[in-house]
Amino acid sequence: MCDILRKVNFVGLEILFYNLFHNSYFYTNCSEMSLPSPPPAVLELPHRSQPLTQGPVHIIYYLHDSLPAEREAALRKAYETDLAQLRRRISTGKLGEVPGVEEHPYLSMEKARLRELHQRRFDAELDHTTPTGINLTETDIRDQLLHHWKLLEQAGEVHLHAICVMPNHVHLLASHPDPFERRSLLPLLEKHKRATTRSINHLLHRKRQRVWAGKAFERAVRPGTFNKIFWEVLHNPVRAGLAGAPSNYPGNYWHPEMAWAGSPSGS
Repeated sequence: MCDILRKVNFVGLEILFYNLFHNSYFYTNCSEMSLPSPPPAVLELPHRSQPLTQGPVHIIYYLHDSLPAEREAALRKAYETDLAQLRRRISTGKLGEVPGVEEHPYLSMEKARLRELHQRRFDAELDHTTPTGINLTETDIRDQLLHHWKLLEQAGEVHLHAICVMPNHVHLLASHPDPFERRSLLPLLEKHKRATTRSINHLLHRKRQRVWAGKAFERAVRPGTFNKIFWEVLHNPVRAGLAGAPSNYPGNYWHPEMAWAGSPSGS
């Protein structure tokens, strides 16, 4: 019992000090306090996937043939180049005289912004690529994707904030349902991919064919930006010319707690 009390007190102090020095995440239920996790060191490396905590994560996962391999490699190279330039700029003192690149107080913030920028670039590439095989917005496929995420939420494995199913990729805004727990994000995403791969192949009368790319773009939602990211996710089909409004797009879903956002077609 003493160990449990010490754990609770430690977590409570961690939340208190975070909220004293940072902006909290936006939630419709103001009684909930967010416990964010640090952003991952890289934009997209599944084997170093960040843990899923109550701090929201924005994930883009996509079909394996969504982009030509050379174009995908070019996008990754551009990110790595920009990240290297950021490190050099900090290490040479242009952002302040602080010894050690990793110790610079602005490094994490700038890296998070850089990941956000490149995630948007990748998303734009996907939006302008026409599916050559599977179209995720076909009714049966779309419904399977949304249904499986809802099953995972009902099982207590994830808390869904918003989902947007696009023709060749999916946006997921999610967090851990328990503020004091964390889990690895990668096994959860792989579980979803395996289940939906079987469903999609069955719907298309195929046998054991590949559906998803092995990688995914993920980033922690920066403090104070949840509302912005939430609407960006749901406005993806509007920007791509697939719908006139988020609520008119069948591939959109948001949690019932977001009642202020309206009634999504994907509910």
